[in-house]
Amino acid sequence: MKPFKLLRLPTLAQANVFQIMSNEERLDTALTSKRMKRNIHAEPRLRENYQLSVCFRTHEILVCGVRSYRAKPLLEGKKPSKTTMLDGEEVPFEDEQSPDDRHQGCIERVFYFDANMLNEGFRKMCLHFLQKLEITTVDELSGMRDKVLEFRQTVERRGIAVKTIKLIDEEISSIHSEAIFSFPFLKDLIKFKCLATPPMAFRAQPFPESISMKVLYLAPSEWFEINHLLTLKWCENIYLDRSLLTSKDINDFMTAWKNGNFKNLASMTIETTRRNKLDFVVVAHKLANRAFRRNNELYLEVKNQQGQEAQVWISEHQFRCKVTITIE
Repeated sequence: MKPFKLLRLPTLAQANVFQIMSNEERLDTALTSKRMKRNIHAEPRLRENYQLSVCFRTHEILVCGVRSYRAKPLLEGKKPSKTTMLDGEEVPFEDEQSPDDRHQGCIERVFYFDANMLNEGFRKMCLHFLQKLEITTVDELSGMRDKVLEFRQTVERRGIAVKTIKLIDEEISSIHSEAIFSFPFLKDLIKFKCLATPPMAFRAQPFPESISMKVLYLAPSEWFEINHLLTLKWCENIYLDRSLLTSKDINDFMTAWKNGNFKNLASMTIETTRRNKLDFVVVAHKLANRAFRRNNELYLEVKNQQGQEAQVWISEHQFRCKVTITIE
């Protein structure tokens, strides 16, 4: 389902929300009005497919399955006398923009006047959508360490299930291991997708063996070690890019699968880094029921205790290796 932009904070310049504020309506009640329900709940059967994407760095909310709201220039000659904060509090409207800001089209401070008010309002808006609209999927958490942790704790405390986490961030400094890899937060995970690079010194603890997820997608995955992999006993699909897993690690993993672990595993793809080439002999040692090597490729057939068969392809591609495992 394609994500549509619902609100982009801090400007709140989308047509519906600006109209609500211009009419001096309370934002917290207006968001659950018939007008909004027509747009958001037009097809109740889509509710189970809702996905809420939260980015704490850009203050952006994306929701799958709702109508798109296009931004309009905020300063159209209309100027409300009151501003409704995201917690429902009404305050006098104050426009603290400088003439230079207006000239450049900067409208970040129209509704929020300092960073604390912005961040707090954004957090409450996230919770509002999670609770009022029954959206139970968080796709993205990145940056702003304290607010991410506070948001996570509040969600857990209120018993809101988080099914998906997706991390995309270009700034290494904004990735915070306490927020991203807090394992109680991942207990009901369906999909974990990380396209972010943790700090160089980052070391994640092994996942608790009770975690069950359908998809683990890590790009890059240098931090992901064999002890993390061996604890993912209920994961269905795994993709690791730029992996530092060694030939022995892959042999250990497949040996564990052969002995009856990882019963849910359907497929796994590992692409190594340039400085990590695999030793085919080590991978295949005492592992395969059938194996053959052709040029720069190794093919293995491995059967486990339950009679399942894994087809393992390992190939070399210009200074790196790719491992593809398919379970039949």
